[in-house]
Amino acid sequence: MGSDLRTPLAAAVVGAAAIALLACQGSMEDKLAEVLATVAKSVTIEGESVKAVCNNDEAVEVPAADLELNFIGMAPVENLSQVARDLMRACEETAQSEKKAADEARRYRDEAKRLGLKDFDDKSPDELRGPICDALAQQLPRKGDARAEGIQRNAINFNCPDPGAPPELPTGEWILSVKGKGRSKSAVIRLDDGSEDRDAPKLAFRCMGGKKRKLEAYVTTPFTLHKRKNKKVSAKVGKRRDSFATNMGQDKKSVFFKDAKDAYKSLQAGDSLSLSLRPARGRTKTLTFATKGLSEAAKPLRKLCRF
Repeated sequence: MGSDLRTPLAAAVVGAAAIALLACQGSMEDKLAEVLATVAKSVTIEGESVKAVCNNDEAVEVPAADLELNFIGMAPVENLSQVARDLMRACEETAQSEKKAADEARRYRDEAKRLGLKDFDDKSPDELRGPICDALAQQLPRKGDARAEGIQRNAINFNCPDPGAPPELPTGEWILSVKGKGRSKSAVIRLDDGSEDRDAPKLAFRCMGGKKRKLEAYVTTPFTLHKRKNKKVSAKVGKRRDSFATNMGQDKKSVFFKDAKDAYKSLQAGDSLSLSLRPARGRTKTLTFATKGLSEAAKPLRKLCRF
């Protein structure tokens, strides 16, 4: 009989505990949902997890063991508060990650637009990275610290790989500059060796605007030239020895070829030019220029000055 009495009693205790557990679980879910209303749509306690659906529809969860429920399913207030904080932090992190991803996608689209790329609106950063990096690589300076800095900047901003050495251009290292329109239009081509030094020697051809267009060819140097000993300059075009008659420029640091057209024709014989110039003080200095691509680069000048 004792056994018969204990069995209904045990069943009653267990039943009461189960009812209390359900009631407390429902109460805890409601309390958590109330606390998390600003970041989550719903909160449920399922098995071993406390789960929340954040406002951005991302699901997060923490272990239900963190509640430390007692035998009737009740949790200490401090544990319930900690679980609420953990869920709130998880929802806030997903919202921050979503915002960061949206900002990153917008940044890539803005750059694609700036670079003139097409059909970029629906593409992800991963899809846009290749076209953006290719376009940025084409805009890099060809040599020097400026190129290295540009490569580093593109790697930081868009995770672009090192594009390596720039492709060889048909115009070589000649840089074209055109100014004005009509009769006032002028054009200059000069060699850019990539040096960051503004005083580095330069070789240039130019066709100035005006009624009587005239081709000029000149070399600028970082030193003051001797007044009399540069009237005829020894030179080497490729491997062929040559010489050019020159006049000193007003700045006393440049020499102008007396016959620019003849100088242009002479430079067609090789891919380099070496000039021996005498400074005002010291020994003769030899300046060497890589002239490859001159013929292609000079097309705008030939059209303007008709040579």
